[in-house]
Amino acid sequence: MNRQTYNKGMSSGVGDDAVKEATGSERIEPFIQEFRCYSARWLQRVMDVLEKGEATHLTYKMFCELFDELSQMNGSADDFQPRLHLFISAHLDQRVTLQDIAEFLVYSEKYAAELFKRRMGEPFSCYLKRLRLEKAKSLLMGGERSLAHIAEALGFQNAFAFSHFFKKAMGHSPAQFRRNIQSPSQLT
Repeated sequence: MNRQTYNKGMSSGVGDDAVKEATGSERIEPFIQEFRCYSARWLQRVMDVLEKGEATHLTYKMFCELFDELSQMNGSADDFQPRLHLFISAHLDQRVTLQDIAEFLVYSEKYAAELFKRRMGEPFSCYLKRLRLEKAKSLLMGGERSLAHIAEALGFQNAFAFSHFFKKAMGHSPAQFRRNIQSPSQLT
């Protein structure tokens, strides 16, 4: 869509009836007009400076941020946490990083880290560590898989790296954890 078409659509009132019908009130009309006015000016400035792809990406990012802020202000539950949990769980074996999260969310790494902490209640590194430990315990309780297979499933380079991680976090090795499954009082 070129600038003229966009600006024409912004000022022509296209969709006004749908907005009024959806809200059931004309009291928001001044806000709609104000938003259209400011967004048209903002988009014009963006298009004068950025390439079309960059402008599209920036506009998308801004609307996502606005929607995120609005959702939080309204206290509405969205699917952010389940979607993110599913993404991380699905990529756990690929050594998921904060950069992967940022790309998934279509945000900068810095903003993704801030958003993650705010929405998930803990920093990404802590969340990833907790998720890895939960899955490791589950896999160790199964008793069938080797430590090398578990390490691979959790995104570690080898069984040694996994064992070191597990022992540091839990206070005992994965092998000890597996042996002590029958007597949970020995586990911490």
